Amino acid sequence: MHTGGSGSGGDGNCGANNAALGHPATASSVQDNDASYSAPYAVDGSSVTRWSSAYADPQWLQVDLGASLPVCKVVLRWENAFASAFQIQVSDNGSTWNPISATTAGIAGRQTLNVSGTGRYIRMYGTARATAYGYALWEFEVYTVGGVTATIPRRLRSPRRATARG
Repeated sequence: MHTGGSGSGGDGNCGANNAALGHPATASSVQDNDASYSAPYAVDGSSVTRWSSAYADPQWLQVDLGASLPVCKVVLRWENAFASAFQIQVSDNGSTWNPISATTAGIAGRQTLNVSGTGRYIRMYGTARATAYGYALWEFEVYTVGGVTATIPRRLRSPRRATARG
C-alpha cells in the first residue's frame, strides 16, 4: 500500500545518485546505547556497518538531505531484524511529517520502494518489527528525480585563541 505525497517522482526520471549518502542521520534510539550501531552508519555506503534500534516500537531513522529534494525511490537494505510495517515520510522542517509510502509487507534484505514526495528530511518510521529485535538497516538509500543532490556545508571549527608566548 502506498499513500500520496507531494512533488514528482517514480516517473522514469529517477536518478542514480544516492542523495542520502554521507548526510547527517539521526534516530529515535540506538541498540544498547552502543555508538557502533548509530544512525550515521545507515548512510555511510558500507555494507558492514548498520544502524540498529532499541527493541521496541515505534522507531525511526531520519536523514537531512540538505535541501528540499523530489524523492522518487527509496532502497532499504535491511538486516534480518527488519520492519514488517513501516512508513517512508518526508518533511520540510524535520518535525511535521508527510507519509509518501506505507507497507505492512516488509521484507529482510533489499526492499525497493518507488515513491513520490518532496522534502529536506526523509525518514523510515517503523511501526511493527518482524522479530523480537529492533530495526536494523545496513543502508538507507534515497534517489531523486533527475539525480539531484545537495551538499551540506561542514561546520567550521572555532579558531583557537592566540596564546602569548614569552
